[in-house]
Amino acid sequence: MVLSDTTARIDRGAPVLGQDTVEVLTRLLGYDEERLGLLFAAGALD
Repeated sequence: MVLSDTTARIDRGAPVLGQDTVEVLTRLLGYDEERLGLLFAAGALD
């Protein structure tokens, strides 16, 4: 099989900048709502 024999297919668009930020901060880094609120209020997550 040759790569050029494979049909190109786009299943979805590119991710939007920052779309997973809250999930990463909460699930992976353990930030709570208070800390997120402070970051949003400071403009760090705009």
